[in-house]
Amino acid sequence: MSSTAASASNRAPGPTPARGAADPGELLRSVLASQRPDGAFPSRVLLDRRSGLEAPDGNAFVTALVVHHLLALPADLVRAAGLCGQHVGAIERALDFLEHCRASNPPGDARSNGRRGWGRDIDGAFRFYPENARPEWMQTRLAPDVDDTVLSAGVLLAAGRMERGEAVDLVERVLEPHRLHDHTAAARWPWVEAGAYKTWIDPKVRPNPVDCTVNANAAALLARLGLREHPAYAAATATVCRGIEWAGGSPAHGRTISPFYPDLAELDHAVRRAREAGVEAFEDLPRHPFRETHQSHLDPRNRPICSSADGRVHWVAPVLQTAREIAGLAGALRPLSLSNNPSTARGTL
Repeated sequence: MSSTAASASNRAPGPTPARGAADPGELLRSVLASQRPDGAFPSRVLLDRRSGLEAPDGNAFVTALVVHHLLALPADLVRAAGLCGQHVGAIERALDFLEHCRASNPPGDARSNGRRGWGRDIDGAFRFYPENARPEWMQTRLAPDVDDTVLSAGVLLAAGRMERGEAVDLVERVLEPHRLHDHTAAARWPWVEAGAYKTWIDPKVRPNPVDCTVNANAAALLARLGLREHPAYAAATATVCRGIEWAGGSPAHGRTISPFYPDLAELDHAVRRAREAGVEAFEDLPRHPFRETHQSHLDPRNRPICSSADGRVHWVAPVLQTAREIAGLAGALRPLSLSNNPSTARGTL
């Protein structure tokens, strides 16, 4: 990877499993070896936590976050581990997977997904899963969402798979209609600033909450694009700051401001990534407002990274937690560079 490659976040807050003197090269080898044949990095879905029923999973959310860390690794770490080719190849396959999660429906396309009257997905929006790859256990199809869109676009942009103009178009054409412009609706929640992003990129989805973690991720993309003057940037950052202040470190209140993230360590990570992207509004926020949560007793590799809106279904991703540990061990704390490109890496590793 280019010597200008930069870092995402530190290791996850909270307890770290005892591993002795962890070797970042060996940890990286394990991350790369875990990649699924379709290019996704794996997670598990906890369908019934009482019975222990679970299913393997591969989705855009986990894959984009793992790629974020892989793009950030210092070249000398990858080279010393003898993993140059594997590293680049894994990133390329993961980016291919993310592109398969993107809706591609040109204007005028009359296709319908047939779910409760929904029309086609907005061209360019990203889904949690690729089209026609819904897991058997999932009864209803997921619409594209803001979180997967901004995270996927962010790494595709950083890797050179998306041009800045295309990303700006995504902000204006895909995301803009899904901001909460209704001041009366925003006033129902004391932390929500009118103009913040809703979660789902489909006007027919109800409920469609404002999630602080989603807005922190959106603010990071806007900052990387130099769109700090965009009205959505001010609304998203204000919502996150107000939400964290309102929650006051309470796990119960934290669940309210970030309903899709049962472990508020994920909000900590999102805020940290946004700081590294240049979101100055987050500089004065507490560094770990939700360090102690009802998930804190769990091994970090088994802590939930996201959930269904009702909280019944959780996803865990040990590979993502390992990628975060590598970032911490490597001390890779430079801001993510738009020029950090796997194709460039082939000539520099």
